[in-house]
Amino acid sequence: MNKQLRILGKRGRITIPYAIRQRVGFAYNDVLSFTEQDDRTVVVRRERLCDSCAGQEAADTMELEGFLDALSAEQQKAALVHLSVKLTGKQVYMGKYPPLYEWSLEEAIHNNEQGLWRESYKENCDCARAIERAIGEHHHDNVLEDCVQPLIDRYGFDRVNWVLANTVQQKMEDGRFSQDNKAWAKRLYIPPDKIRWHFCVESHPGLTDLFLNQARRAWQALGLFNSSHCLSEKDGLIDYTDQVTVLKPTVLKDAFKTPEDQLFLAESGFGCSPHARGQKVFGTFLKDGEEAQFNRQDFIGVLKPEHLPDWARESLARIRATEAPEDVEAPAEDDGITMGGM
Repeated sequence: MNKQLRILGKRGRITIPYAIRQRVGFAYNDVLSFTEQDDRTVVVRRERLCDSCAGQEAADTMELEGFLDALSAEQQKAALVHLSVKLTGKQVYMGKYPPLYEWSLEEAIHNNEQGLWRESYKENCDCARAIERAIGEHHHDNVLEDCVQPLIDRYGFDRVNWVLANTVQQKMEDGRFSQDNKAWAKRLYIPPDKIRWHFCVESHPGLTDLFLNQARRAWQALGLFNSSHCLSEKDGLIDYTDQVTVLKPTVLKDAFKTPEDQLFLAESGFGCSPHARGQKVFGTFLKDGEEAQFNRQDFIGVLKPEHLPDWARESLARIRATEAPEDVEAPAEDDGITMGGM
């Protein structure tokens, strides 16, 4: 039998499932022995190599990376959502309504996200039926009363727009939808799932067109930045580093769908470069100085200087004035893969 000693490192190079480490009591900097048995199994033990350490107990610490690795894909996604909300207060699902899943069923299956797709699909169908009921209840004497806001409050701007765009795309040949609304619907990409017709609004097309007009007016009233306010990225050559960028409204919760919350100073990350494979962009919200991170595809682009508001110009100056000098590079961390006690 051949025994080998190793130190349990921070980075989890000695891979022992987190749940087992907790039950047995393994912790960071423990010295472990690995003994091969005749039946081709391996016995792992925690070792004590000196008299002075006989009374020491392993620290009952939770190794974050090991804990996250032990979670299922769904649990990891839930943890990511929770931390994103906690850190930024602006992003993703806050429990008011399920998040809109913007990819196809095929992609959901490939990424093991069928549950997210199914939940969003059901909510899409529910939203479409709710719009039909609202139109039926508020259409009187050839007039459709304004009834969009309760639907937006219940399902969110993004899902209402999604369902309405899907409806128009499925009925593009119907002349009762205005050309302007057809052009608007074309700008939203809806995955071509075969059952997308399930969340089409089946009210009278003329009334649905009027409801869509109400939804678009409510969106326009937000006064958000759009691609016309940004430098062109047709060639994909704009570097975001130290630039004021504009977040897509769909990245923000409805409560934060404001032009102030769209402005983000991109400071670092591979995603700042248009040629890098990495997508992360780190930076600061101009509105309140809050630090956050996004992916490059979460941005519309870089704001044109002439559209930068005075308050944002002042905030930008404050942020740049208080930037700390570059940190001295820390020494590389030891992975802990060494012979224990040797």
